[in-house]
Amino acid sequence: QTRANRRELEIAFDLVDKDGSGKVHRSEMNSTLLEMGLIQNASEGESLFLKLDKDQSGGIDRTEWIDFFLKHTQMSASRMINMTVCNPSTPANYFHILRLQAFNGRTPLVILTPKSLLHHGPCSS
Repeated sequence: QTRANRRELEIAFDLVDKDGSGKVHRSEMNSTLLEMGLIQNASEGESLFLKLDKDQSGGIDRTEWIDFFLKHTQMSASRMINMTVCNPSTPANYFHILRLQAFNGRTPLVILTPKSLLHHGPCSS
């Protein structure tokens, strides 16, 4: 999958690099992103350009472009996970689920359980 993503990013780089210099310059990036409707004004393009131009050379080379967007898509995917759903079947499962939630509880926890447990005296809250 990473190979396919990398190839798509290379194609996008070539589309933005209109003069074929091997570097995307501010004007090329701003004009392309404005044409595509991905930014509203040049200041948004400038902000993105500064994030991409890691070596501050005034141009974004292919590796800077690919590294930034691969990292960005991986971070976005991990942020999309917004809950943990589990179906424990043993007391040990419950213990480990609650222990993990206590230490790593960044997302809501949904525990699926048989309805019979809801009516069990020791399980009431």
